[in-house]
Amino acid sequence: SDGGGDYFFLLRCEKCPKTTSIDMDRDVGALYKKLLANELSMNDFKVEISRRAGQCQCGGRFRTDAPIRCPKCHSAD
Repeated sequence: SDGGGDYFFLLRCEKCPKTTSIDMDRDVGALYKKLLANELSMNDFKVEISRRAGQCQCGGRFRTDAPIRCPKCHSAD
């Protein structure tokens, strides 16, 4: 589960249970085309998506590989 959807990527905060989405067409369509053309690695693609998602209000970063967290205690377990 890389956090991808059909038309968007859902990113989770690395510190709290908040999520944000990145629109495939509007936000990362050109990057996705580079990925499909093997002009960009999957790792670089994920790093760029996370960079574009920005920082969460809690101070954490939104990432494609952040674990799902409990909305009450913020635990990833």
